[in-house]
Amino acid sequence: IGTGAIKMARMVWQDERWTVGNRLILPLRTKPDNFSQDVHDGLLSQQLQPLQNRPLAQNHDCACVLPMSLTDLRSVDVPDGNEGDVEQMALESLKDLYPDDFDDRITRPWRQSEPGNGMAHVASLSLPDILAARIVEQLSGARLNCGAIDGLPFALARAAEMSPIGRASHPIALLDWGHTSVTFVVSREGHPEFVRTFRDCGGHRSVDAIAQGLGL
Repeated sequence: IGTGAIKMARMVWQDERWTVGNRLILPLRTKPDNFSQDVHDGLLSQQLQPLQNRPLAQNHDCACVLPMSLTDLRSVDVPDGNEGDVEQMALESLKDLYPDDFDDRITRPWRQSEPGNGMAHVASLSLPDILAARIVEQLSGARLNCGAIDGLPFALARAAEMSPIGRASHPIALLDWGHTSVTFVVSREGHPEFVRTFRDCGGHRSVDAIAQGLGL
């Protein structure tokens, strides 16, 4: 899911590796005023309507990648320890950042940097439960059985890990040049260690400039 279009790829296991069997781009008909609210109110159902009109279409399992505009990125510092202890302490600390709705959110924390001075830096992505449920419901209406919802940084890191450069032990830089913003991720061994979103510098600026120059 993107803020400018819904992009779909059908993956096929062929010759001992995954390949793209087919791809589809459904541009958003109108620019959303409040993207999170528009998705909650049925934006996906509207965009996926052409798929619902195919009577012979079969149900397909799918994974859904969400843009940074639908997820909330936070970070906390907690005392260092094993992975389980760090995660539990991070979740307790994050409750203070979501005083009104923490129990109504899906929150995924991860250690973002090497331990230092007895502390661990932990980042998290979260999404309201009700929004996740609405996304799954709307995908189901288009015969897409959503088995996983994930944030863009993890999807970038795992996609890179499918190539030799992404499996290197040293950090690598990944860039998602979206329609409205750019997401920059530093990944190590398929795990995001640094995430930043640069707003108002997305691909639409280039498209708008070319369209204006051509009078389109």
